[in-house]
Amino acid sequence: MWETIAAVVIAIVIAWIMFSLVKTFGKFIINGIMGLLAMLIINALGIGVPVNLLSIIVVALGGLPGLAIVIILHFLRIIF
Repeated sequence: MWETIAAVVIAIVIAWIMFSLVKTFGKFIINGIMGLLAMLIINALGIGVPVNLLSIIVVALGGLPGLAIVIILHFLRIIF
């Protein structure tokens, strides 16, 4: 009897943890996609942010704050 109750409680805890991870991962993906789309829009407007592998990785992982970092570093002529 106690084993069944423990198994149900453990299953509920595991399901809750998995739901939390999927929810967080979904936000991470949406933020990265928004950053990449904003990067394309900024390039279409003619600001001239470089599109290379490093800048795409920074923007995909950082989202909009990552794009801000790429733009700032580009205009300061530090890396991009």
